[in-house]
Amino acid sequence: METDIFERDPEATCAALGPLLLDGRRERIDEVIADPQVAARGMMVEQDHPTLGKVRLPNLPFRFSDCDTSPRSVAPMLGQHNREVASRLGYTPAEIDALIADGVLYAEPAVESPQPA
Repeated sequence: METDIFERDPEATCAALGPLLLDGRRERIDEVIADPQVAARGMMVEQDHPTLGKVRLPNLPFRFSDCDTSPRSVAPMLGQHNREVASRLGYTPAEIDALIADGVLYAEPAVESPQPA
């Protein structure tokens, strides 16, 4: 089985890919993010995350006419919706608690979804 070059030497791969080309110039990622063209095209978006605070994330690199492609919400935390999904699958609150206690389901304490009524 062939191994990906990144798996063989991640440090060298990152060093080789570090500078990016933008307008024919080599730039580091922090320079790309700060580039006026990136800002003008709305390529970075800010979102309020419930536990991380304000975060800057890359936006979609393409646009569609008459279609808003901006992110509508932040990505969920690990296990944030597990209770809701398990409930919809027919598990009772007691069964869900047992699954969490046994380590089958993960529930992030800071952002657990409320138990359905």
